[in-house]
Amino acid sequence: MRILVGLTIGFLLLVAGCSPLPEISTPAPTSTSIAATATGASAPPATTPTPQPWYQPLDPSYAGLKYQYAHVTNPQARLYLSAQDALQASLDSKRLPQADAYVAYVQKVTESGQVLYHLASGEWMRGQDLQDVAPSTFSGVLLTGPVGVRFGWVLESVRSLDAAGGPVRAYARYQVVREDPTAASGTGFLTVGPDERLPLEKLSLITPGYRPPPDVNTCRFVVVDLAQQNLSVYAGCQLVFATLISSGRELGWTPTGTFTVFRKTEDSLVTSPFQGGDQYYLQGVPYISYFFGFWALHGAYWHDRFGSPASHGCINLSPADARWLFNWIAVGDRVIVLPRG
Repeated sequence: MRILVGLTIGFLLLVAGCSPLPEISTPAPTSTSIAATATGASAPPATTPTPQPWYQPLDPSYAGLKYQYAHVTNPQARLYLSAQDALQASLDSKRLPQADAYVAYVQKVTESGQVLYHLASGEWMRGQDLQDVAPSTFSGVLLTGPVGVRFGWVLESVRSLDAAGGPVRAYARYQVVREDPTAASGTGFLTVGPDERLPLEKLSLITPGYRPPPDVNTCRFVVVDLAQQNLSVYAGCQLVFATLISSGRELGWTPTGTFTVFRKTEDSLVTSPFQGGDQYYLQGVPYISYFFGFWALHGAYWHDRFGSPASHGCINLSPADARWLFNWIAVGDRVIVLPRG
């Protein structure tokens, strides 16, 4: 399966819902989807939000995945039918596509002093051709009640400033922040406390209270904000979940407008269909919800750049967020994608 990515001018790259706030419980993780994440991190682990009266983080088990993953570091790497073939580097094998490749595996064993990977596809690879990947552990927040002010996440380490421009304190990447309603934020800043503000350019902010366009005749919907690189989930026309995303790296790679989820799949192989440009081969892409053609919301285990454009056009979420959303969203739900500008 391939997930399609496209330019608004028509160039396509194929890859693979107003009532009071309802009681929203975190969908229970399914036992078949919990497994240890890979070791040997290629991206730093994310900061887990500290619970506050107005939100709570996702259960940590949501970050678990069915498979473990590895990045193919040898462009000449091959796939073998058996562990013995891999040990002997048998010619009865096939080469991976010439692409930036990641594989999903279910077991790693040592035979005759060599590390071998048993892939989810049933094939085998030699450990010398692979580097384990540690998926991001970032996750969004579940809102426990109405929020009347802007809130969001710090995108890179930064110090807050006072009115005179002096430093107040340090904030870490992915730290949750909330606007202080008692003071005006001022141009280019968000006030987060008495005489304390953060520069907007270092933040991704959610503005609660979104009202969908007239053609969205429901109070259950998802909003993707390409300008802020975040996602909001509404139930009963109230905000119940919010997180960071990564959309298409280039303008036009992610379509904008109002769409409807029409298909879901728990995981699939994702590849690039055309010669030239970025080539990619991604096994076991998790928690895919299609909303337009081959564009989808799905988990991304291969990067930790949430809050900035990083995809070939689909909406990338952290594994934990993708899992929560996959459990919540239903075929027929509306997805509203707002433009960058």
